[in-house]
Amino acid sequence: MSREPDAGEEPAGPPRPLALIAGWTCSGKTRFARALAEELRPATAAVLSQDDYYRDTSHLTHAEKVRVNHDLPEALDLTLFAEHLVTLCAGGSVPRFTYDFATGARRSEGKRGPADFVIAEGVRVFRLAPPAHRPVLRVLLEGAPERLLARRIRRDTGERGYTEAETRRRFAEMALPAQRHALSGAEAAANFVFPMDWGDAEVAAAANRLAGDTSRPDRPPA
Repeated sequence: MSREPDAGEEPAGPPRPLALIAGWTCSGKTRFARALAEELRPATAAVLSQDDYYRDTSHLTHAEKVRVNHDLPEALDLTLFAEHLVTLCAGGSVPRFTYDFATGARRSEGKRGPADFVIAEGVRVFRLAPPAHRPVLRVLLEGAPERLLARRIRRDTGERGYTEAETRRRFAEMALPAQRHALSGAEAAANFVFPMDWGDAEVAAAANRLAGDTSRPDRPPA
């Protein structure tokens, strides 16, 4: 698939504070990023999701799609993701991508940014921070494998067209090995390590740090 142009408003103003939300499959990364953006209001936040940068597989049959390992970096256009992250951190705007797991189609609709804050979420985002934009906040979300699998079964059978057997196999053979590698060292790098059942207190603590309040401890609230 050809790369979409990186057109948008020219970067302006100082670098935007950057938050990175990493974690295991189905640990709530996207929900946390969106909740963090809401907590920062009335300031604006651009949320960049790694999942929206999967390569288009809409031309494949279901049997072929089942064999695609979405947990390997090759399944994503990480170069474009990193370029868009740099642009947003510099105060610019980028195309707004969405990826439909049911069809395998990636689409571009409208634009994302500019915004006061930038929030990037995904399994690999700790490794994708722009060298010139040191993250203000790194959050890692964790959970027991059996609970993550239960969430993934509900999601993938209900939204992504996989059977329970396919989901269990993909979790064991694809997700866990790849994500163990991707998240190696993430706990030591994180400012906060939250459980998959995070709530309002965790979101508020992350927002305070991102907005410049470093008085809270860098661990889950009691």
